[in-house]
Amino acid sequence: MASDDFVSMHLNLPAHGTPEGDAYWKGVYAKAIIDPEAWKTTADSICEVLNILKPFLIEAWKSFYQESSESAAMRKSVLNTQPVILMLLAYALENLAKGLQIKRLAINPVTWDGKFPDLHKKHDIGHLVEAVCQPLALQEQQLLARLGPYARWAGRYPGPLNVMELQPKDKKFGNWTQTIGQQDLNIGLELIERLKKLYD
Repeated sequence: MASDDFVSMHLNLPAHGTPEGDAYWKGVYAKAIIDPEAWKTTADSICEVLNILKPFLIEAWKSFYQESSESAAMRKSVLNTQPVILMLLAYALENLAKGLQIKRLAINPVTWDGKFPDLHKKHDIGHLVEAVCQPLALQEQQLLARLGPYARWAGRYPGPLNVMELQPKDKKFGNWTQTIGQQDLNIGLELIERLKKLYD
């Protein structure tokens, strides 16, 4: 696929004859950045991938209680892919929370300065979700604390910008390197559904 065609598809632009004026592209950017539904749509796409992976995870978790070469290979696969799955879960929650913040701000595209909102340059999903969804159960707080590094670097890069990110966290919330289980995934997916309902 040509790069122009990819951009057109991603931003819902006409495939050919795309205008080049600054005003047009500011409108495209506004629809992508200050439209809450755009953030929700991105989260929905991430959730589709999570739903595809969920059956694999459930089956793989069973292998942790079995002894065979096949189950050993499955365990290794889970441990290798878990960071990416957690990253996707963190990204979905982050996009939904940021979209809800945009919805509350109700930015006018006509008067908007065309800059990416400073509020959205941060990736602390614990604070982001807490700001738009109250109250959070302790289990939800714990999961968000553990997912924090996955919104910033884990699952995408081999290491963080700061060595302090690697150190164990508060025992109340658990270590971010802790293995995810089906209960964790269910809590995350249920929290995603809670956030989606706030768009109504």
